[in-house]
Amino acid sequence: MSKIHEVLFQSKARVKLIKFLLRSGQEPHSPQTIARRIQELPSTVAKELKNLEKISLVKAVKRK
Repeated sequence: MSKIHEVLFQSKARVKLIKFLLRSGQEPHSPQTIARRIQELPSTVAKELKNLEKISLVKAVKRK
């Protein structure tokens, strides 16, 4: 299996996160908001977002 497939489907939380991101379009969300919406811990969501950022699937945006 390719590295991208291994990273994408490694955990249930990551799959829930990817589904949420696909459904929400390009609108930015905080990790806390995502965690609440997908019913996962904020620390889990933050970790999974970093994993997805490593393979350029998501991009972190700094708030002003």
